[in-house]
Amino acid sequence: MGTLYMYQKLYDEALPIHKKAYHYYSLAKDTLILPFALRNIGRAFTAQHNADSTLYYYEAGFQSAKRINNTRRMSVIQSELAGVYLQLGRYEEARAALIQSSANLLGNENVAPNNLIWGKLYKGINKIDSASFYYHKAIQSRSVYIKSGAYLDLYQIERASSRDKEALTYIDQYLIYQDSIQKITDTESVKKVEMLYSYRHVEKENDRLALANAKNKAFIYQLIAGGLVFLFIITAVFYREHKRKQQQLEQERRLRFFEERSHKESLHQIELNNEQILLLKKQLIVAREQNDLVGEELLIVKSRLLEEKNNHITALYTERETLLSAFRKSEIYFTVIEKSKNPQAKLTEEEWTKLQIELDLTFDNFTNRLYTLYPNFTEVELRVCYLLKMSVLSSDIAHLIVKARSSVSSIRERLYKKIHGVPGIPKMLDAFIADF
Repeated sequence: MGTLYMYQKLYDEALPIHKKAYHYYSLAKDTLILPFALRNIGRAFTAQHNADSTLYYYEAGFQSAKRINNTRRMSVIQSELAGVYLQLGRYEEARAALIQSSANLLGNENVAPNNLIWGKLYKGINKIDSASFYYHKAIQSRSVYIKSGAYLDLYQIERASSRDKEALTYIDQYLIYQDSIQKITDTESVKKVEMLYSYRHVEKENDRLALANAKNKAFIYQLIAGGLVFLFIITAVFYREHKRKQQQLEQERRLRFFEERSHKESLHQIELNNEQILLLKKQLIVAREQNDLVGEELLIVKSRLLEEKNNHITALYTERETLLSAFRKSEIYFTVIEKSKNPQAKLTEEEWTKLQIELDLTFDNFTNRLYTLYPNFTEVELRVCYLLKMSVLSSDIAHLIVKARSSVSSIRERLYKKIHGVPGIPKMLDAFIADF
């Protein structure tokens, strides 16, 4: 509960909960948990900016771990205590705490938090080379929190030294890991609230069932038996429907993935990015007028990132246009177009293979992307998609795949439902393949 309140930044509510937790752990004589219970109280006081109480409870937690000779807990608490000392500007005490903590830590991941704190310590006392050394060790950690902190401080060091290229590299990494942290925070917050609600709900339900069981066990047994039978029947009836819905949701997820990728790489996205760049420039003028250096730097970084995305999209667009132009000049393209106009003409197996290869080269692994959407394409269905991608008329597709015109319409209609999970008309498939 206390951790949940801390997570939601309800520090005033968290403190009494952590104190109650310590009280009950003391009654239970749980000596392994007591050090961290005291540490948690210290964290709550840290959030309230109460330095004296913070140091008192961290020291109490350390002494509690020392009494049971648990070096792991001693090290963790000393590491956090060093961070508190750094916030207070008490560098010598921070150094002493770090030395004690590092002496008992084993493994790269265990020492990673200390590397970050060592970097901050040396930065605080203006030993930049030493700070940079430890920050580079810290970014080897698998923790996004440690990486984020290290990249931000490295950015500040490089920026202060006017090494703008290195600074931009570090701030880019910092922003990436900040996005990851935000996603983790949002997800974990929801999970914790759901877990708390589920726990209370289950406890309440258990109490109710226990009371009902005491009054009439036979009735409960009959109810459970009836419920199991009912559940079995419902499961049997709805199993196929559930499976179908799951498949449909998965299919929708795949379709959204390709649609979002196509949107992000579209010329329309460049226009949106340009609008955002223009807005950032206006914000930059305001930041400069207000002498907001940090805000100005972040706005510049965001603007450059959007410009880089536009350059990337433009390059992709140019590459696609080049590939499409080359395809329309290829031998197989002219062969298909010529035979499509001759009702008696057919494509050989070799020509179908060449067409597949050229389409895959031109349209980013076209065949594999189709299989991602629906892995059970028949040969005829794939060939219909190939010809639609070339904008061959449906009336001409029929003789190329040796099918009646009505069959081609049925195939297109069936393909749309396979890919999207919902019924559609042939022209809807034509439009989808053209943009895919």
